[in-house]
Amino acid sequence: MNWQLARYLFGTGVATFADRLAQVQLLSTVVMSGPDGQGLGSNTLALLMPFVLFSYGFGALVDSRDNRKLLIFTSALRGLLMIGIPTVLVSFGATGIIIPSTIFALCMCTVSSSILDFALLPRLLSRFEQSRSANAALLLVNTSATLSAVVCAPALAEIWLPHESLRVVALMYFLAMVFFWSMSRSSTAALSPIGGDQQDLAKLFRVKKGSIALFRMSFIVQLAHGIFFSLFLVFCIQNTQFNNAQISNIFATLATGFIAGAIASLTFLRRTKPSRLIGYSTLCTALACLIFIAIGNTSSLLRLFLLSVGTAGATTLISINSLMQKEFGANVRGKVYGAILSLTAAVYTLTAVGIEQITIQYSAHTIIKIICGAWLFCVGFTAITSTGLKARWHKARRKGKSKLSSKTA
Repeated sequence: MNWQLARYLFGTGVATFADRLAQVQLLSTVVMSGPDGQGLGSNTLALLMPFVLFSYGFGALVDSRDNRKLLIFTSALRGLLMIGIPTVLVSFGATGIIIPSTIFALCMCTVSSSILDFALLPRLLSRFEQSRSANAALLLVNTSATLSAVVCAPALAEIWLPHESLRVVALMYFLAMVFFWSMSRSSTAALSPIGGDQQDLAKLFRVKKGSIALFRMSFIVQLAHGIFFSLFLVFCIQNTQFNNAQISNIFATLATGFIAGAIASLTFLRRTKPSRLIGYSTLCTALACLIFIAIGNTSSLLRLFLLSVGTAGATTLISINSLMQKEFGANVRGKVYGAILSLTAAVYTLTAVGIEQITIQYSAHTIIKIICGAWLFCVGFTAITSTGLKARWHKARRKGKSKLSSKTA
């Protein structure tokens, strides 16, 4: 058994659970504070802006520093933050910039953790062929932790006030830090620098021209998922037919789809080629969107639609992450994923700003049609981009090598 990977997955699961629970409790504090509290809009921006501003910088940091130390430092920092914030809230209340600043600082650490999930995971494996299974296991752990946090939050609210339960969250961060502390230093140590053409992304894409196609496809898929979830959230908020319990069940269905996709990637889809799996997944989501648009948005059909989209989306993300990790070396993975996170988060932020206008101008049924139409477009673009991708990589590499050899000669 790969104990390095097991420790990392346990630590990541605990930290993800603590992240989601902290976010829920902090936002609950805002809601309970009434008109004197900070608006939810500024807190939403506080969730997104660290990804826009710091993703690429943290990616460069991940590529050049000891990853184990980064994991320990970010976990300890979040734990100390959760210990201190209840005292501040009791003294000053949820006023001013206290809650947004806390969420902003928390998400800065989350940015680093997200990039480490992508960059560090292949280094913990004995064989790179295990990367897809490792990515599936990581997605399974993170989704399960998120779902568990949402389920546990109401139970904690009955025992403690939201800001008081943050001390429990702090203990979870320190527990995650213990798991990270126990990891071996050899597989997480800082890598020695390589040539400038391989360190700078712009130069890297010139040398390995096939990589830009995969980078573009990964960006489009991440962007499609983000916009889909944002618009779907608007749909749930605006659709007055659903009460809070039904909305929770709908989101649980979507999370179940992600879990099903991760389990499928770990089991019977494990030997399927990633490029073929991307094609199957995009076809599945396209059919689901067409059926949903044609039949309508009944509650049972909505759940079936979300289950299929979640399952297909999870398998697509797992396959693309595996291809990206194989295409880009360990010295640039952090910067590559950081660039994707920064670009996609910028679009998420613009979407969040425009949500109010969307809810004013369109009905819930129209919003769900917009979701399906946008998803169909992204699915088609992804399918076109991924066609013959492997052949283009090999062709571009051969051409790049021949150019380099001719210049050397």
